[in-house]
Amino acid sequence: MDESGPGNWGVIGHGGAVRLLSGAMNAGRLAHAYLITGAEQVGRKTLALALARAVSCEAEFQRPCGSCRQCDRIARGIHADVRVIDRHTPIRGTAGGEASDEGQDERRARFSIEHIREMQRDATLNAFEGPRQVFILDGAETLRFQDGPATEAANALLKTLEEPPGDVLLVLIAPSRAAVPDTVASRCQIIDLRPVPAAEIASGLVSLRGASLEDAERVSRLADGRPGRAIDLVEDPAARGRHQQTVTRVLETVVASLEARFRYARDLSGAYRKDKAAVEAELDVWTSVWRDVLLARHGVAQGVSNTDWMDTIEAIAGQVTPDTIVGVISATRQTSGALISNAAPQLAFEVMMLALPTMEAGSVPLQPAGASPSSGDPAVESPAG
Repeated sequence: MDESGPGNWGVIGHGGAVRLLSGAMNAGRLAHAYLITGAEQVGRKTLALALARAVSCEAEFQRPCGSCRQCDRIARGIHADVRVIDRHTPIRGTAGGEASDEGQDERRARFSIEHIREMQRDATLNAFEGPRQVFILDGAETLRFQDGPATEAANALLKTLEEPPGDVLLVLIAPSRAAVPDTVASRCQIIDLRPVPAAEIASGLVSLRGASLEDAERVSRLADGRPGRAIDLVEDPAARGRHQQTVTRVLETVVASLEARFRYARDLSGAYRKDKAAVEAELDVWTSVWRDVLLARHGVAQGVSNTDWMDTIEAIAGQVTPDTIVGVISATRQTSGALISNAAPQLAFEVMMLALPTMEAGSVPLQPAGASPSSGDPAVESPAG
């Protein structure tokens, strides 16, 4: 089976999930609610929308076909019966509550009960242009507070999960089952998406996105098993630029002073309060870079992801022990775990900085392949810059 799965699902990887959903749909055994879990950009929303196309598709076989009116309108985000709702979705005020304004929508930290009430109101109406309504709740982890209890919105959602209308399909998206209130998760069928092998990502980029084989193979190694990240890197020059800047920051810390490292930790902490996803992505790059150093230390250069920085990676690998490298990777992962557990961000990042080996400025090159040498002392800057 190719990466697109049965019909034209357009999903890179996740063949098992596609087969499960396609088989259930063809047998008339689709659940009324699904919880799709996995890391950011691993393909959760892509799979949810593919399922929406599949259940709405006009083709007799191999659904979704990708070309009928239903598939086309869902792909363009204009289908009246398929709605993606997240915590920033405007509240219309049609369920008896007050309509929100743009400022409230932007600041909202989690789903409002008004989101759920409006969805429940819409669910009582007949489908307008397709056979059924599909509601995709993106960010279902915000149905619980950070200290554990379910929100008022989660409790309201239980009514729909327990007594679902026959022509309504609910799809929830979250990082993990544990991130969602158990009362909600237990009433959904779980589809857990794992990281996709680089070879599958590369093949999907070529067949589904028209990428060249060279570009597809290069970015698939950088994607950390996340097709969405690979798509950004292959199609968006700005994303490629941001990645290079992030790798530069990570490598510059190797020869930075302790003062500069702590300043970087402080900047990361400030950025984390504004954009958690961006800082989490930066930590992923930390793991990727130091994994490359470990591979280079053991002479496995063909497995390196950040190939543009090969000279720098090999120079670092020649000056540190495998135990030191493993210690940096472990500290990075512990930092990610601490942040999830609501540790103080600045303290977590400072502890991570203390795990780094000390190297002399000038002992490693700090330019990617083909870049002109820069002058001056290394400067670790904020990811928010």
